[in-house]
Amino acid sequence: MKSVMLFALAIACSLSASANVATGSQQANGSSNGEEVFLNRCSTCHGTERALVAPRTRRGWEGVLAEMVNNGAQLEAGELDAILAFLTERHGLVNVNTAKAEELVALGLSQKDADTIVSYRTDHGPFADFAALRGVPGLDVDRLDAVRERVAFRD
Repeated sequence: MKSVMLFALAIACSLSASANVATGSQQANGSSNGEEVFLNRCSTCHGTERALVAPRTRRGWEGVLAEMVNNGAQLEAGELDAILAFLTERHGLVNVNTAKAEELVALGLSQKDADTIVSYRTDHGPFADFAALRGVPGLDVDRLDAVRERVAFRD
């Protein structure tokens, strides 16, 4: 946890301008614009690979970014959402215990598998671990295994 705090503070020192929320076409650029902003902002203080060592869920990335802003990081309009989109899409985890079917499809699962997971979770409760998820009847376990590193069971 201490390393996460240090990481957030390190990134915070490299950001400038004013904090605002993205709108319109800035959100549409999301991930690609976010990668550019992430690389430009974060690399001035440290190597960007340092930030990507620990993948997080969307909520986890939101927490890191909120902490940076609370510590004084300032971003131009749209940059916060663009960075969040990039980190979530390219370096994010998906919590199978809270994800909607479309989030599971974006992870790389078929619509059928995503619907099966959501339905099973609704009927039986949250999954304790990957073995429990893998035990859901009717899932394509090869496809599930392929996305294993991006699956989380809590935020």
